Amino acid sequence: MTLSELCREKSRLSEADISQLERISECLPLIAELTGSDIFIDVKNAQDGSAYVVAQAKPKNTPSLYDGSVVGLAARQEDEPAAYYALENGVSVRDLRAVTQESHTVRQDAIPIRRADGGTIGVLIREKDVSRSLLEEKKYQELARLHEDENGAIFPPQEDQKTVAIQEVHHRVKNSLQMIASILGIQARQTKNPELRRIFDENTARVLSIASTHDIIMSVGVPDQISIRALIERVARNLEMIADVSRPVLFRVDGDDFMIGADAASSIALVVNELVSNSVYHAFRAGKAGTIRIDVHRGTLYSSVTVEDNGMGFDSEVRSGHLGLRLVKLTVQDKLGGELSISSSELGTRVTFDFKMKN
Repeated sequence: MTLSELCREKSRLSEADISQLERISECLPLIAELTGSDIFIDVKNAQDGSAYVVAQAKPKNTPSLYDGSVVGLAARQEDEPAAYYALENGVSVRDLRAVTQESHTVRQDAIPIRRADGGTIGVLIREKDVSRSLLEEKKYQELARLHEDENGAIFPPQEDQKTVAIQEVHHRVKNSLQMIASILGIQARQTKNPELRRIFDENTARVLSIASTHDIIMSVGVPDQISIRALIERVARNLEMIADVSRPVLFRVDGDDFMIGADAASSIALVVNELVSNSVYHAFRAGKAGTIRIDVHRGTLYSSVTVEDNGMGFDSEVRSGHLGLRLVKLTVQDKLGGELSISSSELGTRVTFDFKMKN
């Protein structure tokens, strides 16, 4: 059955909603190929509230987790919590373990698909193979068993124990931060006050920027080997998802790439998030397109990051007491050992901060 037939048979979606899903489904093969992942669209069954698949795409040059098509099949809530949470609450969920219709263990990213009025009509899902992670976990358990003492106490090798413990801590912190961001997102959608909603969105972005640091540490496995470009690009992507759709903004990340430590990464992520958020929410008039450029420059003693937009500018003296700018100044001075400079005119705003390099 086609997407439109499945939606008409099992959902209460309007023809306009179905047309929107059909347009998105045309992009699924490109997304699958770009990410090397299996991509799906799920919608809610009007009869029992379950989620079922209406579109699917497999990557061409990467092995798929699926032998056949699962279009039309239902997903159980206990097997795919990310899909259900995004569908029911209208909140993006990332990196939750799930079990597929073909009984594969994966990690899912799920983002809601919304109509113009903000209502959720479906969910876009990306599934990643975690068999390697499960194999490493099994290997660790085997190592632990090999080092049991006579009383049955377990003594894994010290380096293995330390690595696993660090990874587990970062994984739990990241999940906790994403849960907080989800709660803030739910509260933002429940309020009808535009200013209050903006405040919720800003705080959601702050939490996600810190979570990005822990996510990258988990992927590289070394706390002092975090790519500053990868970190900033992750922060920009988070803000792209949260940004008001009435402000079409292009994000660009340019410049040098080098490794930084976890402490510096958390502070830099927070500062970049605040500066880019200020541009997203305040630099551009409603409906006006704009560009935000983030440039990284590596130095010997100090390196710098510049956030520049082509918006309408602002009076830095008037805005100096704003919570976001106060947070930026304190973080740059106290956490990064650097300085902050701001220049703004009717042609745009340029903010640069530097931070001390560590050996």
